[in-house]
Amino acid sequence: LDSSDHKPTLVPWLPQMDDAAAGQSPPRTGRSTVEAGSHKDIVLRQMSLANDAIVRSPEGKTRRLVPEEEQKGNSRAQAYMSCLLLSFLGQVAMFGPVQGSMYTVAIKDIQSDMNASLALIGLSLSMFLWAAAIFPIPTGPAADRLGRRPTLLFGLACFCLGSFLCAASTTIGELIAWRTIQGLGYAVCSVIPSCVVSDLVPRSHKGRYVGVIWFYIFLGPGIGPLLGGFMTEYLGWRSMFI
Repeated sequence: LDSSDHKPTLVPWLPQMDDAAAGQSPPRTGRSTVEAGSHKDIVLRQMSLANDAIVRSPEGKTRRLVPEEEQKGNSRAQAYMSCLLLSFLGQVAMFGPVQGSMYTVAIKDIQSDMNASLALIGLSLSMFLWAAAIFPIPTGPAADRLGRRPTLLFGLACFCLGSFLCAASTTIGELIAWRTIQGLGYAVCSVIPSCVVSDLVPRSHKGRYVGVIWFYIFLGPGIGPLLGGFMTEYLGWRSMFI
């Protein structure tokens, strides 16, 4: 501070936040409240500021200055959470393609086990696809009204329930009905990832996130026949639904 008799003024250019908004109490012993009377003092203060310093504006409002290391740590944590969220959304969108491609491998075994015609087996496949094609239409408005999370949980519950009942079915009629429930669940799950990306991701990054989700969607038909053939050969066709 310069040696003139006037009272020093507090730093005027910091963001205006009160104690409650900043989540901090007023300065205590061991923390510095930075004052400045000239531009030189402000520059020196920026260069030598302690990590936990609290600064106060002329209006008496305070905020904590976050150290650069903490900012970098927060950025890394946010990137890690973004990767986890993107991976989860991609796997949710991949359920249907994996299940559909696995099912086609086991058609002959299902026909033999249930003594059903090939036309009825084809109907069980068609009902899954019809449900997956129709139910995204009401899913979008439901997600807007009820929220993303409840809608996604409903879709996951339908998909898991339909899969379990398909594994337990004893007639082709039951299999067709449960495959429809399974398709309903997948229809809901296929819509929510795009909604979440639209809600959370900035416009400049949406293309990157959508591209990763579609990578998972097309990865499903690539690995589905391999998994379906292995499971049908060694564990039986019902293992695909568990």
